[in-house]
Amino acid sequence: MAVVLFCVCCFAGEPQRRPELQLVVTKDGEHFQYWIAHPERVQKAWIEVLDRPAVIDRKTIEVQASGEFDWEWNSEQVNESELGDDDQLELGLWDPDGHTLVCDGLAIRAEPGGEVSKTIAGGATSFDPEPELEQAELRVAQGSGDLSFGVTGKDLAPGTRVHVFSDKGAKCKDDLVSTQVIDLAHARVTISGECFREPGILYLSGDSQAKNFDFNNVWIHVASRTSPRLNSVTTSPVPVDEKERLEQLSLVVRGSHFDKNSEVFAGYMPTGAIQGRQIFFDTEYISPNELHATVTTNSDELVGEFLGKNITGVPDSYALRLWVKGDDEKFELSESRDLPVQLDPHKRRKLAVITSISPFPIRPMNRHSPAELKITIHGENFVRENKVMAHYGYLAENLRTEYVSSSTLRAWIPRDHWRKHDVVYRLVIETAAGRKYSREVGSKDE
Repeated sequence: MAVVLFCVCCFAGEPQRRPELQLVVTKDGEHFQYWIAHPERVQKAWIEVLDRPAVIDRKTIEVQASGEFDWEWNSEQVNESELGDDDQLELGLWDPDGHTLVCDGLAIRAEPGGEVSKTIAGGATSFDPEPELEQAELRVAQGSGDLSFGVTGKDLAPGTRVHVFSDKGAKCKDDLVSTQVIDLAHARVTISGECFREPGILYLSGDSQAKNFDFNNVWIHVASRTSPRLNSVTTSPVPVDEKERLEQLSLVVRGSHFDKNSEVFAGYMPTGAIQGRQIFFDTEYISPNELHATVTTNSDELVGEFLGKNITGVPDSYALRLWVKGDDEKFELSESRDLPVQLDPHKRRKLAVITSISPFPIRPMNRHSPAELKITIHGENFVRENKVMAHYGYLAENLRTEYVSSSTLRAWIPRDHWRKHDVVYRLVIETAAGRKYSREVGSKDE
């Protein structure tokens, strides 16, 4: 589509002669046609391209009654930060205790320091975050009443609804689940006891089309009435030496309803949900009330999978979560017990988490916006080394960041990287007397 702009400019002192300016821009802003009435009275002329308010390119044109030319003006500034209709603003935190995966030939290695706690903070045309839950597990006894518990995740915007799915056995549906959003990273979920009438496995997700192989599910193991009972675990605290190796671990497990098929395992996922997320111990049946279990393994696997959760509230105290399973087909699973583990002091700190952003959502700026937008980020476990990272469209950058406290950061988003562009083409003429006249055509009207 082409736009023809008819403009009337008056030269001072000669109102009877009214020069007209016309401009047509086609081919996505690359083909220009112009008309100048009374070119004999014009000293020079040019065309400007603006991304309001800034002039980003300029071309001198021949002073004549009409002209036509092709021009590939410098669109780099616009193209690099041009927002598509589906683009979203995502904020994250660079954390010294995160990690970055680096591909080195055929090998992939993790280097220290990386981005954590990514959160969708705004949209180019609409704000439509996709909530995700952090993978977790719950064990509920068959026949239990209503259950209320906290979940963690990302993009848990107001109005987020957690969905429930039946994987095996137990049945449940969405109208038996309610969600109370606390902040972007936390919510409270309540499930009706009707979902626990039969043993089986349920899972929760922020995605209404979730599958049982998705990684961002919260698993609920509805344990049958015949499940073993785990009363106590006897062992000394598990040390981690400087080589990050666990010595051989021996456990004495006491409870009831044990049999020769009983098996001890460790992990934050219930057996029967996602296989391979557990470490099984060599289990020796002693009696219906006692089991012995041993394991020799690389602590990297244990620390990476199971020691990342501080369940005691004490900064230097972590735990290995233990279970006893019975017959999988009967959904037999004991309650868990947490075995304290002492970690290297450098492994104690929790990663930073974003819980809220202000303003929220962050709408694209325009030419009237300040050069930078100051935002405030609230969360947990912030350190001075944290840097706010922004992703918009194909552009990513570290933002200027100010550490305020362990729960507050400030950052500044450049206007030109998160804005609605306002590209216009301007035909300008200057008379011998030095007077300038101009008219514009907008890129949206091409």
